[in-house]
Amino acid sequence: MQHSFKIAAVAALCATSFAAHAEMTMDANLELDTTYQGKVSAPATNARDSDLNMGGRVEFNVGAKATNGDAFVAGRASLLLKKDGDTGVDDMWVQFGNAGMDVKMGRFEAMDLFPLGKDTYIENSGYGGYHANKLRGRFGKDSVHIAPGFNAGPARIEVGLVYSKEDGEVRGVRPAVSFGSGPVTLRVGVESVKVVGGSDST
Repeated sequence: MQHSFKIAAVAALCATSFAAHAEMTMDANLELDTTYQGKVSAPATNARDSDLNMGGRVEFNVGAKATNGDAFVAGRASLLLKKDGDTGVDDMWVQFGNAGMDVKMGRFEAMDLFPLGKDTYIENSGYGGYHANKLRGRFGKDSVHIAPGFNAGPARIEVGLVYSKEDGEVRGVRPAVSFGSGPVTLRVGVESVKVVGGSDST
């Protein structure tokens, strides 16, 4: 016997009850990235190499939000058309709750614990740094990602839950807290990661 539970049906029923206060948004943006890299293979040969390439994408976004008092249901979907001809999905999520707490599920990015400055480019040499982002999000169809959130004044607590049974995928828990006061925002968090089918964990 097979059991299935459709979150989409529940979200649709919730949205129906809020229909009198619903709003929908659509937008798009274009990004072109031109990158020049110069490399030196030192000290073995001291050979020099350079590379110039251009990437980019067009992003189409559709969002909707329905409210009833401080309760709400929201959703967002983002389609990517890339310069090399590929297509993809960036965001695809639904969120519901109220001013005190909410739950977000689907394909999304959770709280960023290591935000970079705008238009900042980082090139890693050898091993890249660990930014507590293994469980941050935008997983494929083989993973379930749910993030309950709790608001308390200027503070927000988010608990990311990721589950998968596919070998090589990750699962675990990622609690994070942010606190904002004027122009200053502090974030702290930790993640407990298990690689499915392996012994690696952090």
